[in-house]
Amino acid sequence: MKHAFAVLMMVTSALCAGAAFADFQRGIRNYQAVMAGHKRVDQLTSQELNEVMEVMKGLDRQQTAQRTSRPSYRVEVSHNDEVFIINGEKFEAQTYCFDMEEGDSVIFIDGDANGACASATLLNLRTKEKCDVWCE
Repeated sequence: MKHAFAVLMMVTSALCAGAAFADFQRGIRNYQAVMAGHKRVDQLTSQELNEVMEVMKGLDRQQTAQRTSRPSYRVEVSHNDEVFIINGEKFEAQTYCFDMEEGDSVIFIDGDANGACASATLLNLRTKEKCDVWCE
């Protein structure tokens, strides 16, 4: 678990700056204190609780990605919940892929990240939602 925190801190430090990073660090400290039994959730302010929840979401996404042997890919472009650029390839939603945002990590459950397919099924690691797309 310490390794997971170290990786999470390195990734987050590259993405966050200033006060937001300090808030995230406080969220990690509070998460660790709650998990160790040194603090109770009802002792946290609403802001601290939100920070702890963000840490938990980040850890859950990371653990989900580690449990699968499939590589994850970043959504490079997301347009109108319908068109996505992933791994440099264009994919079009068969209906809609709600809440799939640029920067999200996805795993190809079915299909091919290089676009060599008629259709594919993606798993958004942030939302845990599946999305069926057409390969272009």
